[in-house]
Amino acid sequence: MFTLDPDLRNIVKRTQAFRQEYTAMHFEKGVSGVRALYQALDKLPVEKCKDTIIDNKNVDIESVDIETRDGSIITARWATNREGSRKRAVLYIHGGGMIIGMAADSDDMVSRYVEATGVSMLSVNYRLSPEFGYPIPINDCFDSLKWLVQHTTDLGIEPDHISVMGESSGGCLAAAVALLARDEGIHLDRQLLIYPMLDDRTKVADKSIVPFLTWTEQDNITGWQAFLGDLYGKKDLPDYASPARCTNLTDVATAYIEVAELDLFRNEDINFCLKLLKAGVPVEMVLYSAVPHSFDSLAPGAQISQRAFQDRCRIISA
Repeated sequence: MFTLDPDLRNIVKRTQAFRQEYTAMHFEKGVSGVRALYQALDKLPVEKCKDTIIDNKNVDIESVDIETRDGSIITARWATNREGSRKRAVLYIHGGGMIIGMAADSDDMVSRYVEATGVSMLSVNYRLSPEFGYPIPINDCFDSLKWLVQHTTDLGIEPDHISVMGESSGGCLAAAVALLARDEGIHLDRQLLIYPMLDDRTKVADKSIVPFLTWTEQDNITGWQAFLGDLYGKKDLPDYASPARCTNLTDVATAYIEVAELDLFRNEDINFCLKLLKAGVPVEMVLYSAVPHSFDSLAPGAQISQRAFQDRCRIISA
């Protein structure tokens, strides 16, 4: 029988109770309903400790405009360590089910990574679905990678030391960027996929984890439908659209994949690790027991969240 990590019990209980109360009073469905729910959930207090208090004294963040292939301008966030950034960088892609969030929302987390590692980060403000469906969010992220590669000299970055990192739906976009980088001959050092959303076909395979889900099956369907549009439910999809379906993973960047035991994405993430290994791609997979999706955002002060942060920093710095 699955149980929650003691450090997560209170916040998950409050989150689930709030979700039930909110959905009972609000009948809005689809993307607008999910957006409203998660905007309300964001106002719930998280459980922090002194080790998670953000000190930005050594981190500078500036906005940079990036022109995409369709002529649009997206504004990314470039974070550097004032005490001396290392000659490597990470393209960071935020989560939100393809339908929620912006780069600035991740400033605190990105600052923690940059402060701890000295590695610079470019946080992508990709356009959200359904207003901008497949392939636009992927293109925005890949065009941001190309911008980073083109500006390595100006930024003091070694072109062979660029990685891509994404959380949740950002993990899907990061995996797609890794595939595109392979296909277009751009070297990536690593891909860091944090409890990634990889497979549009996912349903709850294990009913015993339903009480712990912080991103539900219906949330997931809403996100994938918004992203894929008319492609949703099709038997065949482009490899980049749903990385778990990709039939050729050879020669993609070395992967670090984080999996949460009580997550809707658990099985798809483990299966993706196996597919990468079968394709000859080195993988480090870390399975965090007794925690749900986005556990570290819910309780950054939890011991397991601190361990996850250290693991990510270790890979970012490697």
